[in-house]
Amino acid sequence: MKQIPLTQGVVAIVDDEDFGELNQYKWYAAWDIHTQGFYAHRNSRTENGKRKTISMHCTIMDAQPGLQVDHWNHNTLD
Repeated sequence: MKQIPLTQGVVAIVDDEDFGELNQYKWYAAWDIHTQGFYAHRNSRTENGKRKTISMHCTIMDAQPGLQVDHWNHNTLD
């Protein structure tokens, strides 16, 4: 397991095999009022220049749009 630093003094915990791909981006901590926890997000630009928010957990799971991904251990930064 490795840690990826986020904003607001928190870190995301990721598997060793995911670290290389994920660590190349700048991630930030986004507070979710419903779960009362942080999620790791990053921003990207679409082809037409609009900003798009990408969640780390969806990146790891290669989730397709509309598919809901949950954290089995309820730790939103793991």
